[in-house]
Amino acid sequence: MMKLHTFGAAFGLPDPSPFVTKADLLLKMAGVKYEGVVSSPMQAPKGKLPYVEDCETTIADSTFIRFYLEQSYKADFTKGLSEERAAALWAAERYCEGELYFILLASRWLNEENFKRGPAMFFDAIPFPLRGFIKKKVVKEIKDGVHLQGLGRHSEAEQVALVKRGLASLSALLGAQDYFGGKEPVGADATLFGFILGAQCDYFDGPWPELVNAHSNLVAYTKRMLQRFYPEMTTHQEQQQAA
Repeated sequence: MMKLHTFGAAFGLPDPSPFVTKADLLLKMAGVKYEGVVSSPMQAPKGKLPYVEDCETTIADSTFIRFYLEQSYKADFTKGLSEERAAALWAAERYCEGELYFILLASRWLNEENFKRGPAMFFDAIPFPLRGFIKKKVVKEIKDGVHLQGLGRHSEAEQVALVKRGLASLSALLGAQDYFGGKEPVGADATLFGFILGAQCDYFDGPWPELVNAHSNLVAYTKRMLQRFYPEMTTHQEQQQAA
């Protein structure tokens, strides 16, 4: 059986990494039987999660996992889409992965309180003498990466302006449809859901949930996707709200 290496559910999310959620949903949509395995990126082929193991084949990176499913399992992740619509959704995916990702990453890892509440837990398994050193090293690498990408040079107000415009574009792209694919989800939904839900996560402090919740169709969309693919999480959230 194929194995998907993940961080595991955390912070009220199927996985704290939208890339892992993306890969998980692609496997679900492709109808492939697989087992989720909680792993460390330190042992991953490219030093990051997700990656999959399929017999003797290992594929790292969520996009290359998609390509593998298309090529080896004949998964059709653009079924029913026009060439123009598929191209627009691909561009939306790249926006999420190339811009929104770094803003959310910085908000969780470079905000001291958010870091203590969340990402710090990823280092708990490291022996004490090394834990502090590795923690500082990883945080510095993330800080340098966000700065090099460019978004780390912007103020929070400037980042908010960028996210507002990006979410408004995603909202317009979704429109009144149930999914970005129309009546049924497509490959792009795996990506876009993961990032929209990640921005909507209110476990951490930040303006991002409010920005998502300003778009009623995006709120309805994440709820619809959770009900369809992660019904156990929907039930848990409803129980928390009732309490």
